[in-house]
Amino acid sequence: AMLGIGRYASGITASFERLGKTGQGAAPLTLQPGAIAGIRVDPGRVEVMAGSRITITATATDAKGLPVKGGTFTFEALRSADRIDNTGLFRAATLATEVESDLIKVSGTFDGRKVEKIVRGKVTHGVLDQLVVAPEELTVPVKGQASLSVVGMDRFGNRIVLDEVKWTLLNADPGQVDATGLFRAGTRAGDYTDNYLVVQGTKNKVSTSAAVPLVVTPGPPASLEISPSADSVPAGAGSPFVSLLKDEYGNLIEGAPLVWEAAGGGRITANGVYVAGLQTGPFPGAVRVTLPPRALGNRSALTATASVTVRQRSADV
Repeated sequence: AMLGIGRYASGITASFERLGKTGQGAAPLTLQPGAIAGIRVDPGRVEVMAGSRITITATATDAKGLPVKGGTFTFEALRSADRIDNTGLFRAATLATEVESDLIKVSGTFDGRKVEKIVRGKVTHGVLDQLVVAPEELTVPVKGQASLSVVGMDRFGNRIVLDEVKWTLLNADPGQVDATGLFRAGTRAGDYTDNYLVVQGTKNKVSTSAAVPLVVTPGPPASLEISPSADSVPAGAGSPFVSLLKDEYGNLIEGAPLVWEAAGGGRITANGVYVAGLQTGPFPGAVRVTLPPRALGNRSALTATASVTVRQRSADV
């Protein structure tokens, strides 16, 4: 068997035979390493998460790979943000580099001779901490669609490619979402910002989730009504009318640039309050509201009317 470095009292033995007799002899042997030829580093390749630590050890070796003692080592981190001390404790920066690169240089000096070794590896992202969804908020018209994407982040902001992504809608009111993140709106407009659309991401068996604020907007205007369609107003008094602008699915459209007009019996304000005059009697079509053409994607104007009866005002007491 090959002997290791050290002193052996009977390192060399010899035997002989003469005239039927046998003789033996032994001599001590000391094995020592040769001149330094390189450096052995453990681990030989570094893979460490961003912001964490790992200790490496270095051993000088001769040409046969035997350890050489009696010298000194120095360690140098090759990425400017990383740190390593003279004990070999490597502190990775918070910035991940998923591709392999030169991370550490180990130098040794033995009997005036210098050797060095470069340790390659990569600083990986940390544990999954949060999800980043694009777009952050989703606004889709009824029967419209939009694609969502999601990536993971560790606590340092390093990007993580997720192992699994699951998209979920709490109910079918807004529409449907498939496994790829494609959302298809239904016919019911509304504000679904309260955790209706949720995405769950998993990396290395660690999961987290995020909610996407969702708004489904009405389609183009299709009908216009006034509520009430008829009203009785005391002479000189006022009464509010409400416009009901809807798309083809019956969704109310708010904030439209409507124009209110009074066709008889009194006047009307810009927000739909009818103020009766002093002349009593019925006034058919006295209130009119109009949505101008092309105001909200409508090709032609939409108009609605309501009737007013101006009655005698009760006597003041």
